[in-house]
Formats: sequence, structure tokens, C-alpha cells
Amino acid sequence: MTYPISVEQYIAAMQAQFGSNAQAEDICRNYYLPAMNNAYQDGKAGEPGYPMDPVAEITAFEKVQGHPVSDWGKRFIAAFVHSLNAAYTQGQQTAKEAAV
Repeated sequence: MTYPISVEQYIAAMQAQFGSNAQAEDICRNYYLPAMNNAYQDGKAGEPGYPMDPVAEITAFEKVQGHPVSDWGKRFIAAFVHSLNAAYTQGQQTAKEAAV
């Protein structure tokens, strides 16, 4: 994936591949893609907090929710955390290449 992610280009590609889905587009536009771009920028800036631990994030989410997360929810959170870690790593790589 190329960072930072163009939200409108990503949504257009998603619509072309899967058709229009207002709920999925809203989640991507307002949550998923901004979080990915933020993680990328954090990587470029060398911000602390990464790599994130999926198990720790699931545990924290369960604590906030007050109940266990479903197996599907755990898989989703783990995949999302892995995506954030990958974006952060790419940001680090971009910063390293710019410094050369």
C-alpha cells in the first residue's frame, strides 16, 4: 500500500471492486484510513507506541466495553492493529530513505 492513503482514491477503488456500500465507505473514510495515515505519519516522525500488541489492544477494548469480544471481533482488531503497525513501519522506511 502507498502512504499516505488518498481517501477518495481508496473509496473509488473499493466501489469499483465491491460496489457501493455507504456503511463501509463511512468506516473507511472516517476511521480506518485516517488511523492508517496517522500511523504512517507517526512512523515518519519516530513517535513512540509502536509496534502495537494485538492481544493488549483486544484486552483494552474488552475492558472499555465491559464484556469479551467475539472471535470475529478479535480477528478484526488483530488485523487492524497489524495494518497500523505496517503503516508505521512504512513511515519509518520513508523517513529513513529521505535521510539518505
